[in-house]
Amino acid sequence: MNSLKTIGLLFLLTAFCLPAGAQTYLYASGHYGRMLKIKTDWPEIYRNASAFEAGFSARTSGKKIWHGLYGFPETGFRFVFFFPGNPEVFGYAFSLSPTLSFPIAQRRAFQLRFNYDYSLGIITRPWNRTANPENNVIGSPVNNFVRFQLESRWQVSDYWQITLGTAYSHFSNARTKVPNLGINIPSVSLGAGFQIKKTYDHVIENRQIPAPGFGKLHLSVAFGYGINSQKSPGGPLYPVYSGEVAIHTIRNHKIRLAAGVKYFFVESLYAFILNQDIPFENPGKAATGLIVYSGGEFLMGHWAIVAHFGPYVKKPYQMNYLLYTRFGTRWYLYDQQENSRFQPFAGVYVHAHSGEADFAEFSLGFLF
Repeated sequence: MNSLKTIGLLFLLTAFCLPAGAQTYLYASGHYGRMLKIKTDWPEIYRNASAFEAGFSARTSGKKIWHGLYGFPETGFRFVFFFPGNPEVFGYAFSLSPTLSFPIAQRRAFQLRFNYDYSLGIITRPWNRTANPENNVIGSPVNNFVRFQLESRWQVSDYWQITLGTAYSHFSNARTKVPNLGINIPSVSLGAGFQIKKTYDHVIENRQIPAPGFGKLHLSVAFGYGINSQKSPGGPLYPVYSGEVAIHTIRNHKIRLAAGVKYFFVESLYAFILNQDIPFENPGKAATGLIVYSGGEFLMGHWAIVAHFGPYVKKPYQMNYLLYTRFGTRWYLYDQQENSRFQPFAGVYVHAHSGEADFAEFSLGFLF
C-alpha cells in the first residue's frame, strides 16, 4: 500500500511539470488480454489478464529540433495497474512510466498514434523459495517495464476523445535475479481522453536544421558494466564486463546506423568453471564472448533509443544461443540534431540472447 501511495504522489507532482502553453490531455482506459505462456511448465493462468491505466500528456512545443522532426509528439506519464490472471502466484503488477506518443496519421477528427512506455514496474508476488515457489516466471519485485501501443483516437466533441488500441506489455528483470522468463501481456484497450487546454502555439515550424554530415563515418568506443545471476533461483549476482568499437553513419536527422564488435566477460561462468573444476586450459577465455552486431539509434535531442542485433563470433561456455540483441537508451552530452560528433555518452541496456534476457548493462563511451 505504501508503494501505491508513493506512486500516486509522484503522479500528482509530475502534473506540474507539463509545459505551460501546450495542448494537455487527461486520459483513462481499460485493457483486456492474456498472459503468454512461453514454457510448458508455466504456472496455471485461471483467467484473462486485465489492466487499468490513467495518465496525462502534453504536446511538445517545438523548442527542440526533434519535436518537429517527429511531428510534435506528446510526452507525459501514465500509471498502469495489471491483473495478470493468477493473483495467488503472480499477485498484481503496476508501473508509473514516462510515455512518448508519436503521430502516425491524422484525418479530421481521427488520429493514429504509436505510444512507447519504458520504466520500472512492480510485481507484488515474485518467486520465493518458501512463500511462492510456484512462480517460476519472475524472481524480483522490481522489474523493467516496457510497453508498445498502437492507439486510435476519435475527437467526439471539442474536449472529449474516444480511444481504441492494442498493446504489448512486458515485465522482466534482465536476469538480475532468477527466475526471469518475463511476463508478456498482449491486450486491446478502450478508453476516453479529455483535452484540458486547447490553445497551442508552435515555437518552431520551419526551423533551419544544421547538417550533421549525412553519409560520413564516425567511430565510437564504449566500456560496459553489467550484472546477472546464475541460472539457479536465489543465486548471487555477478558482474559482466564488456568493451566495444563501432562505426556509425547518419542517414537523416532522426536515424544513426551502426556496425560494431563487442567483447564481453561473464564472471558467473568463470566462477562456475572454477567451482566445478572443469578442465579448461584457460578458464577466463571460456567465459568470454565476441559479437558482431548492427543496428541503429532513433535520435531525439540528447536522448536516443538504441536497438542492436547480430551473431556470435565466439560463444562463452554453455551458451548455445545464435542471436544477440540489445535494447535500451543513451544520453548524449549535446543535442544530436545540432552536434552529432565528438561527445561522451552514457547508456542503459538490456542484453538478450535469442529473445531471453541475459543481463542489464550500464556503459560509458565516446563518439568521435
